[in-house]
Amino acid sequence: MNIEAFSHLKEIQSLDNFIKKHLDAIKEEEGRLKDILALRERRSQELQSLTDLLEQYKKDTAHQEKELFDWEKKYQKAGEQLVLATNEKEISALEKEEKLSSEKIEEIQDEILDLLEKCEELEEKIAEAQEFLKGSLETVEEVKAEILDETKQERDAIEKYEKRIDALKSEIPNALWEGFSRAREKHRFNSSLARILNRACEKCRFQIDSLTANRVETATGVEQCSQCERLLIPLEA
Repeated sequence: MNIEAFSHLKEIQSLDNFIKKHLDAIKEEEGRLKDILALRERRSQELQSLTDLLEQYKKDTAHQEKELFDWEKKYQKAGEQLVLATNEKEISALEKEEKLSSEKIEEIQDEILDLLEKCEELEEKIAEAQEFLKGSLETVEEVKAEILDETKQERDAIEKYEKRIDALKSEIPNALWEGFSRAREKHRFNSSLARILNRACEKCRFQIDSLTANRVETATGVEQCSQCERLLIPLEA
C-alpha cells in the first residue's frame, strides 16, 4: 500500500475532529430547544394531573350534593313528623333525628364549599398551564427557526468536510478503507488511528507482536490493535 493512503487517513481523522467541534456547537444550540421541550412535557404532565384531580373533585362534589339532598329530606321529614308527635318518647326521638340531620347538613355543606374552592383553584392552575403550553408552542417554533439560522454555518462547514472526506476515500485502497471504517465506527471522534511505539499501541498500550508490527511498518497489511481496535499505521505515515 502507498504510504500516501495513510496520510489521507490521517487527514480524514483530522477532518473528523473538525466535524466534532461543529457538531458540538450544533448540539449546544439544540440544547435550548430540548430545555423548552422538557419544560413543556413537565407542564403537560402537570396539566393532566390537575385535570384528573379536578374531575375527581367534581365527582366527590356530586356525591356530597346527593348525600346533602338525602339528609335535607330526612330533616324535613323529621320536622313534619314532630308536629304530629303525640308522646314524649316520639318527640325526643324525632328531635334527635332532626338535630342529627341538621348537623350532617351543616357538615356536608362545609365539605361541598371546601370542594368548590378546591375546584376553583384547580381551574385557575389548569388555565395557567394551558396558557403556558400555548405560548411555549410559539416559542418552540421561534427557537427552531433560530437554531436553523444560527447553525447554518456549522452545517455548511460539516458538508464541506464530508465532501473532502469523500474525495480522499476515492484515493484509498478498499481493504485499507474497510479497516479504517471499522476503527472509525468505534473511535471516530477519539482517534481512529494509532502508531506502534515501543512495540505497543500508542493509545491503549497493548503489546503488538513483531510480525504484525512489521506488516504495519512496511505497509504490507491492514492491522488493527487487538484491544482497542484502532487502525495501526506506519510511523512514517
